[in-house]
Amino acid sequence: MSQLNVYVPESLEKKIRKEAKLNRKSVSAYVADLMKDRMDRGHWRPDFFTKIVGGWKGDFPEIERQAPEERKEL
Repeated sequence: MSQLNVYVPESLEKKIRKEAKLNRKSVSAYVADLMKDRMDRGHWRPDFFTKIVGGWKGDFPEIERQAPEERKEL
């Protein structure tokens, strides 16, 4: 793994340490996860549909599609 040195205000450091402890992670792991989440925006989180949306149970319903209608050229 690579190592980065990051300087933050003392007030932010206290918040980071508190949140890391609440999440039972090291400060390094907590900050790395925050950055990964930030960098991965635009992609669905692996647990998005089960944790955030609530998950889908069962098969997807079939959609009845109408046959395309014929039109005259414009």
